[in-house]
Amino acid sequence: MECHRNGNKERGLGYELFSRNRNMICCLAVDPEYRQQGLASILLRKALAELDRSREITVSTFRENDEKGIAPRALYKKFGFQEGEMTEEFGYPNQVFVLHP
Repeated sequence: MECHRNGNKERGLGYELFSRNRNMICCLAVDPEYRQQGLASILLRKALAELDRSREITVSTFRENDEKGIAPRALYKKFGFQEGEMTEEFGYPNQVFVLHP
């Protein structure tokens, strides 16, 4: 996570969580003030470098018609992920994206 000073507090510009055991990206987010600067791509490249590219890598994101899903869906597609099954997480409809080996 990259940080900068904001008064006396440190604030993350973005973060990601991934699981090597499940070979999945659990969460990827960028602070709204720092979006459209390539940070999400940097974070995603880092996660992909840490995961097993010889196996499928999955990530769950917003469904196609969800406005919040426009940017993340475009990012994952740019990196070669393909749309997978529909799912629900924490009571919210999502879609799994898969990066095939």
